[in-house]
Amino acid sequence: MPETSDSPLPEAVSPCWKSMASGGSTGRPKLIEAGGDSRIPPAIGYPLGAQEGDTTLVSVPLTHNTGITTAVIALLMRHHLVLMRRFDPHEFLRLITEHRVTFLTTVPTIMQRLLPVYRANPDAYDLSSIRRFWHLGAPCPPAVKQAWIDLLGPRRSGNCTAAPSFRR
Repeated sequence: MPETSDSPLPEAVSPCWKSMASGGSTGRPKLIEAGGDSRIPPAIGYPLGAQEGDTTLVSVPLTHNTGITTAVIALLMRHHLVLMRRFDPHEFLRLITEHRVTFLTTVPTIMQRLLPVYRANPDAYDLSSIRRFWHLGAPCPPAVKQAWIDLLGPRRSGNCTAAPSFRR
């Protein structure tokens, strides 16, 4: 049996805070490490307008950079986290209404797919709980972004196409 000790363990910090799988669009899928210090402060979401205790809907897979980043921020900030098994625009809007989602990040493709569903029956969904809505992962077509700004108002909308390395 190996010897044991009551001495504290040395601090071990990973050189990266996440490794994402690529989609394999340029060949075989590979792991991509997010650089920077892996010690993420719990308040990482404050610059994005997140608040402790928010309700966050994650509409993309956790294997997607947007999905895992949003989920990690939400968990570190003690959010109520609502995960979708797969994207469906009706279910997305229903979950916002049911759970009173306050903090939302998604990708422009989903934003585009939501608009006709919402416009077809706006009284079926209540989006008034949303305080912050960010898009990540790709540039957003100007018409789609403007439609969401018109829908939610400019104070609740934000954008980001790439996340910087998180520093302590």
